[in-house]
Amino acid sequence: MKKHNYTAAVIMAAFLLSGLSVSAQTVSPTPSPSPSASPTARERALERKQENKQKQEERKEERDQKKEEKKDEREAKRLEKRKEEVRKFWRKMMHRLEVLLRNERRLADNLRKKLNKLAARGVDVTEVKKKLDDAVKMIDDTAKMIQDGTAQVESLINNNEPKEALKKVKQLVEEIRDKIKNVHRALVDARKAMNSLPKPSPSPSPSVSPSPSPTPTT
Repeated sequence: MKKHNYTAAVIMAAFLLSGLSVSAQTVSPTPSPSPSASPTARERALERKQENKQKQEERKEERDQKKEEKKDEREAKRLEKRKEEVRKFWRKMMHRLEVLLRNERRLADNLRKKLNKLAARGVDVTEVKKKLDDAVKMIDDTAKMIQDGTAQVESLINNNEPKEALKKVKQLVEEIRDKIKNVHRALVDARKAMNSLPKPSPSPSPSVSPSPSPTPTT
């Protein structure tokens, strides 16, 4: 009887110990996630928001860059248009200056023809010829100045703002115009000197001997 009670007590104790072990395993706390665990939904949403913001900023920078490029392109076209207006002004004025100078050269040629005729008739035209030669040299120098003007104008356009370039081109035109005026004054002075030359003596007309009357025959 005692042996039976002892056996029952041992079985009961083993059962109780087994129950406590199961209970302890049941109520053990859930371990916290490790740092390497996958991101939560909130973190993923935050990442997507940041990515979208970055893309928006990139698109904005791209739009701003294209806008700036178009602005630069419009400015370049406007600048080139103003430069072309300066070139057009010079071409127009160059044509006018060439016409004026061509008239002066024609006048010089006419004076030289007259001087040559006077010299052929024995008139001393040395002083007048020197005045005329000086005037012709002025014409040649002015013609070269006009010819070189195109390259000079292009340099002014490339090295100055269009407004300043136009101002300097106008100054160049005035300089050339003043030289043409000086040419004209020199030619007028040469013509006055030529007109004051002594008139050549008229060449004597050759005398014509009268034909002898025929002798009447008897």
